[in-house]
Amino acid sequence: MLISCRNLAGLWLLINVIGSGYSQLPACAPEDLKYTFTECDDNGNRWWVQVPIKPQSCELASPEAPQHGMKCGFSCKSGHFLNLQSQQCEACPPGTYSLGSGVRFDVWNTMPEGFERYAESVTFSQYGYMTKVNNCTRSVWKTTGQYLVSNDDDCTSSLSYAVNLKQDGFVNFKYQHSDSDMMFHFYIQNGQCQTSHDKKKNTFLNITGTEWKSWKVMLSAGQNVLYWKTTGILVGEKRSINPVKIKDIEISGVSYTTKCHECRPGFFAPSNASHWCDLCPSNTMSLGGATSCTPCDVSTEYAAQGASECLNRPPCMEKDYFATHSKCSKNKTTKILYKWVEPKVCLDSLETSVKLPDSNHEKPCAPCNPGFSYTAKGCVACQKNSYSNGSSECKSCPANTAPHYGFWYSWWDSLPSNMKTSCISFDNRQCNVKKGWIPVGDQVRTVSSKSDDAYLILVLHLNGFFESYSENIVGKVTFIFSLDCLGECQFYFMKDNTIDGTTVVESWRGKQERKTYTYVNKYHKGPMSFTWAFQRSKLGTDDMASLFVVNVTNALGGSADTCQSCVGQARNEKCIPCPMGSYADITTRQCLECPTNTRLNIDRTGCVTCGKNTQSREDKEKCLNNCTYISTHNNRKYDFMNLSSTFLVETKPSFTNTGRKYNHVYQLNICMNEGVGFAKCVDNVTMTTREGSTSTVQGMICRSTATNMIDQQGKHVTVHSQPTIVADSLVEVYQVDNETSLSSPFENEDDAVIKDVVYHMRNCPDGTCDGCNFHFLWKSFDACPLCTENDYEAVVGSCIQGEQVTKYHWKFYPKNCKNGVSLPAQSSVPCRDFTIYIEVGSFLCVLLLLILIATTCQFWKKSKKLEYKYHRLVINSKGGNNDGELPAADSCALSDSDSDYDGQSDEVIFQKKKSRILGKKNANYESVHLQPMTSGV
Repeated sequence: MLISCRNLAGLWLLINVIGSGYSQLPACAPEDLKYTFTECDDNGNRWWVQVPIKPQSCELASPEAPQHGMKCGFSCKSGHFLNLQSQQCEACPPGTYSLGSGVRFDVWNTMPEGFERYAESVTFSQYGYMTKVNNCTRSVWKTTGQYLVSNDDDCTSSLSYAVNLKQDGFVNFKYQHSDSDMMFHFYIQNGQCQTSHDKKKNTFLNITGTEWKSWKVMLSAGQNVLYWKTTGILVGEKRSINPVKIKDIEISGVSYTTKCHECRPGFFAPSNASHWCDLCPSNTMSLGGATSCTPCDVSTEYAAQGASECLNRPPCMEKDYFATHSKCSKNKTTKILYKWVEPKVCLDSLETSVKLPDSNHEKPCAPCNPGFSYTAKGCVACQKNSYSNGSSECKSCPANTAPHYGFWYSWWDSLPSNMKTSCISFDNRQCNVKKGWIPVGDQVRTVSSKSDDAYLILVLHLNGFFESYSENIVGKVTFIFSLDCLGECQFYFMKDNTIDGTTVVESWRGKQERKTYTYVNKYHKGPMSFTWAFQRSKLGTDDMASLFVVNVTNALGGSADTCQSCVGQARNEKCIPCPMGSYADITTRQCLECPTNTRLNIDRTGCVTCGKNTQSREDKEKCLNNCTYISTHNNRKYDFMNLSSTFLVETKPSFTNTGRKYNHVYQLNICMNEGVGFAKCVDNVTMTTREGSTSTVQGMICRSTATNMIDQQGKHVTVHSQPTIVADSLVEVYQVDNETSLSSPFENEDDAVIKDVVYHMRNCPDGTCDGCNFHFLWKSFDACPLCTENDYEAVVGSCIQGEQVTKYHWKFYPKNCKNGVSLPAQSSVPCRDFTIYIEVGSFLCVLLLLILIATTCQFWKKSKKLEYKYHRLVINSKGGNNDGELPAADSCALSDSDSDYDGQSDEVIFQKKKSRILGKKNANYESVHLQPMTSGV
């Protein structure tokens, strides 16, 4: 028994009237009676009773005795129904079907029993909105044969169906919701009129566009009231809203069905126990309850799939064929080819039929669409960073310009590669046409469709849009169209993306003169598509929609029709940059190269001079230092290459107000880092409390706060938080004299072994005194200047064995320089050794001296002899001659033989003084023999 909340009061009144025993109704005839089951008792039993079909029209005077009925929860399987007379499940005959324990509503020629509909006016006065419809009584859900349609105004229209389920089941229905100005609410109430709060059972259904989508909800046993409610809002000059459509409502869990449903027209069931009806193929037809499909006379008739009648083939008209073009030849001509629209429905043999025009007529090729250029292969898209207006060859965009990428379709010799066309019909029927749109030169238009429920679809697929930085607009879709309709045809423009799904952007009804529409798109992440869907009116079999121009700007995968200046658009990813190290001059719009030792400024509109002792990179993006420095004080060069890695500096511990100890940790990387800095500070607190990735900052100098925490294992660990960039670029490198504010904190500056240690200033123990300026002192052996030739000296050795060696040594120990120039290796040069000559000369001189001395001595001895002889002569003369006259001498000298006498001779001995010869004492005595002198006679 199906009871809705709206009938509870009427049912109660009916029960009271029957229970009072008072009635003035006539007695029911047998044809006014039916059999039904009572409600189940606590034991799951029920009774089979006789009741009037219409209790208000007659009275059951003498009812038959109740019979014991089927057990509660009983149901027949699909393809069967419960015969109330025999209370047995029987197979459905051919031409009918059954869902077993469910019901299905798929034919909507009339409103099925159990459905209720009503409409009311709704005013949102608190929002300043007043309904534009004075009377909403006609704005109810309507049947159209294949589906139900809601209101198309700003009334509220409700459709309900009450069902009492004997077991848990479900409801499933298909719907089409194509207008965002229409709210579509589906919800379920129980037998006490309480609305469910389950999201599936109480929801506002999303936009589907032209697609049909299914919605399935599980139902609990007992009373369920299903509601479909629509409310429209007319905005601006809009006078109508696209209605919501519902079809194929299926409900399971009703325990049993007492009858089979006839197949609707266009379907058939060829055998017994069918659970569904099959669709009649093309060029066949069937009426309701058919067991087979009747073929049409294809020579004169045709029928679409699922047709309920065969139609006469009409005479062929101009709309039944279209013109295409062959590829352009080398002389840029094309042949016009005429073809019938497939599948061909018309007859060209009739007297009133038009004939297919002759093909192969040549005409000049139409220009290519912008962004394309003509080649031997036809119109080909320009490559990246090039452009064309369609009539000329592709040209490269100059520097400091951006290609105006997009799709620019104004010539339709063929359908573009990213456009697809199709035809969609209800109930999965085949359209009578394969392609919904065809290109015909200056436009792309819909084909002639014989089905008034078919949608002719044209889809433009895009890979997405480039990012845009102006007015939050990433692209625009502009198209020019016209609608040539006799009745209320419908034309939809829809979008589809991964976030919003398919939504109707705009729609038009009826005849529309040529007009332009532009859609501003703010979505660019990921692929998306735009769809044009046309549905003809019931009156106009020749209704047609035409698209003349379709332009999409800033689209990925598109080609460029022009090049636009990039001045003032430094972040435009499409801009062709100036050559490396150059910038775009705002005035001249030309690329100018940055001078040596300058870098590009942030907005790339000029150059900035690099600071002291820094050099610009080759690309002039950053200024850097290669870890070298030349002092202006002593003209010495310093090499800090070993300091190019990242160093860690920790401040002294501090304490928070709560007593937690913490300290700051600095990471320094100031040179040999491409001017960007490789020092990294992390925030890893989350890793000790929950799973997650760390956040990291990177620069020249960064700082984090270190503190101790207890991890999940109960261990004390040091964690870092609040990472901050202290310096992200190197401004300059210079040398200053010692100042009080920069006094050295080194405890012992005379350490022989110097270790790499970074100190904070004495008066700023946290690295900074004002939070802006940070001071560090870096103690390192690498702070010594590079050694030069002035730091060592040469020592030249004596010539030894014909070789003279030169050695080098540092002037100071320990040396006050590092690396740089090394000590040269000792060197030697050949030399002449004069020592032997000196020794021989000395020896000869000594020998000569000895000879001279010996000769002198010899002469001295001889002189002494002569003196002696002379004295003897004198003495002798005095002794032998008293007169004092000397005797005449025989000779005035002695010969060598004078020392030899024949007789005895006198001997005179002379003793020499002691002398030292060669350091030795010698005593020498010399004896002289004297011969007596004889006088001559």
